[in-house]
Amino acid sequence: MENVSHFKGQSVAEHLAQAQRVESHGSELTGRWALVTDGVREVAVALPLLLLLGLSSQLMVLFVCAWALWRGGRSAWAGWAQLERLHRIVEEERIEIERNRDEERRELEVLYGQKGFEGQLLSDVVDVLMADRNRLLRVMVEEEMGMKLERLDHPLQLGLAAAGAVLVTGLLLLAASWLHPWALLIASLAALAGGSVAAARRQGNRLIPAVVWNTALALLLWGVIYYAR
Repeated sequence: MENVSHFKGQSVAEHLAQAQRVESHGSELTGRWALVTDGVREVAVALPLLLLLGLSSQLMVLFVCAWALWRGGRSAWAGWAQLERLHRIVEEERIEIERNRDEERRELEVLYGQKGFEGQLLSDVVDVLMADRNRLLRVMVEEEMGMKLERLDHPLQLGLAAAGAVLVTGLLLLAASWLHPWALLIASLAALAGGSVAAARRQGNRLIPAVVWNTALALLLWGVIYYAR
């Protein structure tokens, strides 16, 4: 079978840069922790809006349940789509390894050359990686595409995390609303701040700006709805 180059006229370095760029920006899916913090913040913003719009307690409970189902189903489906994409990428890379071993070797030389390997050491490292097809496949998927295979969560875990965050947060906030409307507002601000802090801490970002920006946006949105209704 004739070998067809997958570089498509690009240099090895250009091909690797494009592959890593596609992988780093081509996926919406995040981990369970991000889904939980997003779910908490979404419900914390949405429920005061529904209260301002005059929805009854029964309709708000129905909204929370429906939103939990939507978020859980959507997150699980996104997880399955990501796994399907991963399987396709692995299969494409496996075919490339079988048909274009010389090009794969050149890619490895560029990859590990960029890491500081050179001369005989670089040649030895590439020889070791090329000697085992399974190891080579994993290295090429992770190094060329920038994918971290062990970090992928199961789609059902993603769905349960997203749905659970929405359902638990929503029911707690509704319980606060039954005490007093202001209790819902205070509890929502606390949940919003907590979700913002958790997300910022996970990302290593500053905590205070995360809380200020999320809270300010929520207050602006609530204010617009309050004066526009």
